[in-house]
Amino acid sequence: MGRIKLGICQKSLGLPFRRSLPPARQLGVDGLELEAAGELLPQNLTATGRREITHLLRSHDLAVTALTCPIRRGLDQPQDLEPRLEQIRLTMALAHDLGPRLVIIQAGQIPDFLPSPSERGAGGEGAMPEIITGIKLAPEDVRAALMKESLDALGKHGDRIGVIVALDTGVDAPETVAAYLDRFDTGSLAVSYNPANLVISGHNPHDAVRTLRHRIVHVHAEDARRISPNRMATVPLGHGDLDWLTLLADLDEIAYRGFSTIKADDGANLAAGVAFLRRVMGGSTPNQK
Repeated sequence: MGRIKLGICQKSLGLPFRRSLPPARQLGVDGLELEAAGELLPQNLTATGRREITHLLRSHDLAVTALTCPIRRGLDQPQDLEPRLEQIRLTMALAHDLGPRLVIIQAGQIPDFLPSPSERGAGGEGAMPEIITGIKLAPEDVRAALMKESLDALGKHGDRIGVIVALDTGVDAPETVAAYLDRFDTGSLAVSYNPANLVISGHNPHDAVRTLRHRIVHVHAEDARRISPNRMATVPLGHGDLDWLTLLADLDEIAYRGFSTIKADDGANLAAGVAFLRRVMGGSTPNQK
């Protein structure tokens, strides 16, 4: 089985960035997923501050697995859309400076309606659909057009600066996500594969690997279990229904060599998750300094 790098979500440690580095290193992981908020808010970090963060990570032999950009609404919602897009662009610049060149977002549900080039017209990126077409669209069509224009703008921006924007897998069927992303003329839109989210939404996580194979740039390692006849929920890694040995073999089949970043509710479950995934991967031991 090929080597998949292990990471953890800094947010799962419940510690500020600087205080999270020693525990992360003690766990023997390769990297940290950082949230672009609080002390890591991009607009508050000068060039000197970014160099300091990079130095601190290197001093602990840690890389950044990805940056997540929290946004309150999906990219199909018009309220405050441009400030949200600008926040994502700022996070993309930070991801470039810190190394992962990867930003994970919750873009919202993939729409059924996809505007054609003629419907988009010549209004330019970010223009409202009513302005672009000169006609009044139904609300669901407005949302679809906003999602398309937003992702198109982010993908083209990513092409220019060398940063990928990854959609976290969840509600949408993998086939829907793959077909939707294939409509964009950009190489900077991808997916962060989360098998727990997929199985909770009723999708097959193994088939999803093959469907999304050339789009997967990051993996979120979470587990899920059926807690009632009609409900599944996330549980600590290794305590769910997911077959992680087979999932890792699936990822190896598509030659995935990126990070598998573990998410947990607290530090104890995070440590247990790291130990579990390491056992499944073949019992490799952490690299101690």
